Parts: sequence; C-alpha cells; structure tokens
Amino acid sequence: AAVQRDLEQVAMATVKRLKAETGEANLCIAGGVGLNSVLNGRLARELGFTETFVPAYPGDDGIAVGCCAWGLHGASEGSKAAWKGPLSPYQGPAYSDETVDEAVEAAAGWLNARRVEDEGELVQETAELLASGKVVAWYQGRSEAGPRALGHRSILADPRNASMVSHINVRVKSREPFRPFAPSCLAPHAHEWFEGMAGEGVTGAVSPYMSLTADVIPAKRRDIPAVTHVDGTSRLQTVEESAEPLYFRLISAFFKLTGIPMVLNTSFNTLPKEPITESPSDGIRSFLYAKGAIHTLVMGKWVLTRKDCPIPTDATITIEEAELLVPRRAGPFIFETTETVTDDSSAANVPRTRVAMPAAPTAPPGEGWVVLTDPLEAEILVAADGETSVADMLQEFVTKGMEDDDVTAEEVLERLAHLYDLALLSF
Repeated sequence: AAVQRDLEQVAMATVKRLKAETGEANLCIAGGVGLNSVLNGRLARELGFTETFVPAYPGDDGIAVGCCAWGLHGASEGSKAAWKGPLSPYQGPAYSDETVDEAVEAAAGWLNARRVEDEGELVQETAELLASGKVVAWYQGRSEAGPRALGHRSILADPRNASMVSHINVRVKSREPFRPFAPSCLAPHAHEWFEGMAGEGVTGAVSPYMSLTADVIPAKRRDIPAVTHVDGTSRLQTVEESAEPLYFRLISAFFKLTGIPMVLNTSFNTLPKEPITESPSDGIRSFLYAKGAIHTLVMGKWVLTRKDCPIPTDATITIEEAELLVPRRAGPFIFETTETVTDDSSAANVPRTRVAMPAAPTAPPGEGWVVLTDPLEAEILVAADGETSVADMLQEFVTKGMEDDDVTAEEVLERLAHLYDLALLSF
C-alpha cells in the first residue's frame, strides 16, 4: 500500500507538471507501470486530459509491436502512419475451423459437442447460461496480445452472483478465494455504473483494454457484487461494438435478460502456473481440467459440455452394465512408481505413482507427469486397451488383488472414475 501510494504521488505530480509545461490535452501511457490500473484511473480522471490512452500491451511485450510498426512504416522519411487508430489487441494466431474441429474430435471421449451455425442463437444461448448462474468459457477468434483477457480467451459469469468470486477462484482457478474479478461493460452504459467513465452522450474515461480502475457508483454496488472490490472499485473493460462486435452482442443479450450491461470476465486459464489458453487444444485442455467447475465451453461455433462419467457415483454397478463399459486409454504412456525409504522403521512407506501420456487432452506440455492415486490406478490404465470391459477388470483385479493387498470392486470403480476425470481414459 505504501509503495502504491508513493507511486501515485510521484506520477501524478510529474504528469501534472508535464501537462502544464507542454499544454498537451491528451495523455498516452506506456511502460510497465501502464499496467497499474489504479494509477491510470487517477491520471485519466483527475488531471483534466481530454483523452487518456493506454495500449493493450504497455510493457515490454509492446516493444515487439512497435518494432513491427517501425519496420513497416517508420524506416523512411515521409512514411505514413502505421495505422489510423489503435491496433486491435487481438493479435494472436488465427486458427481455422478445421483446426478447431480436430481439437474437438480429439477430445470427443470426454465432451458433449454441438455445433450452432447461427451466431444469434449462439449468443442468446450463452447469455441465458450466464443469466442462469452458469460459468462459461468463451473462446473466439484470435487471442489477445498483452496480459488481459478481453473477450476472446475469457471465463465469463454473472456479476450479480457474489458466490462466483469464491467459486471461480477456488474451483476453477485453484487459488485464494478473495481474488477480485473485472467486469466487461458495454461502453455506452459505463457512465451509469462507474464514476468518471464515458458513455453515450457523456464525456469521460474509457478502458477498452481493462487498463483503468474506477469507483462503482455506490447505489449500484449491491447489484454487481462479484465485480465490486472491497474498496468499492472495479478494474473494468469498456466494450465498443466497433471493436469487438460478437462480444458486444453477447453482453447486450445478457443486458436484455438481466438489466445488467456487463459480465464478469477473467482470463481463460485453469492450470496452475500456466498462461492464458492459446490454441483450441489448449482451450479444451483447460476446460477439462476444471472438472465441471466451468459448465460450458463455447469455442467458435461449438457448444461443449463435459460428459458425465458412466461409472455410478456410488461405485455400484451391475454385471450387465459392467460388460457394456469398455475403457480405452487416451494413448501410449509411461508410468513409474517410487517409494521413499526412511530410517524411521515405524513410518509407512507410501508409494508414489505418476504417468506421462502426451496424447491425453489434459496432458501437461512436453513429458509432464500426472500423479495417480496408487499403483492400482496405473495397472487399470494398462488394462484399458479398448477391448477389456469393466466386468473383465473387476474379475481380474478383485480376484488376484495387488501383490499382498486385496482389491475391492469399489476401489476399481473409484479409480476408473478418477482416470476418466483426469481424461486419461474414456468409455
């Protein structure tokens, strides 16, 4: 807090002096400090600038964009401007429909997949899911350059639902439950909800790249608790139809259903220490890793939900049912079991089993390892050859056991269900 206070004090005084010396009416902010949305908000609101611009990538990552602009347009005298307005933040690779289809097909064993050709129907269905309290992963077009998810690689939810903060933090992102979330708000209505923001017929600040923090109007705070921080502020994105028409249509549909012109927006990444998803297969991997905490993934024209595991939740099954279930592992794999031996003879040596299966849709990059419950789980994975039924496995493992340990039918079924959750096998 002290460092933030000192930064704001120095930056505000410096920019105020430079404004007086130069007479400039507009402010452009660049450099890593440009990601400090609290400071940006004060600079935009308090110093009397007509417009304040913060690029989507103000830090070192923006240097690459500047180098490209210089190489294309700035190397010779009299060259024209690189572009007429701010460059779109959506500068990631463009994936073809075929690439998306292939990623969906590769994970078909774990996905219910439905293609929706009509864009209006897709938008309306997604808005209804959000309004009903569902968490939706929204994967569309080219990914965002810079650190913010701006409606192309986003996890979306209803900002009216305060419980979404804990749900998304804990169950989706596996992090502290108090982390705040940002709203994506229709730009024409931003001034109705946030102090000092521009709107239809109203001058003020804009935040198309989630660069500014603004105070939520006090009377509105109770209506959007999931995106109102404890200090009554929000780091918001203002969405213009001209900049991102599909995302604008989605928020507009949600607005029509709820009277709230914004959605909760956070970056689409669920695996610890990994960045925002990039490729279609990355998106599906991140979706499956959430294990149902994200209800739906909307990827291009695909509406995807996770298939329920066919193993009953109470770990009971009839012989007839077991004969019809034939598990198949996701691909070739290696596994290892290690055991730690200590000098303490009274301490139990618990084996640790892990598996590397690059073809699995949730496989970590490279030869990443996935920890299994125990050696029994690895042996079940070996048996899951696409020909051996669950009934055969029960006969095999329950009859023979594992070395000196007996194995129950419940243990076999529980491990089959866990392997399915890990997307290491399907049925």
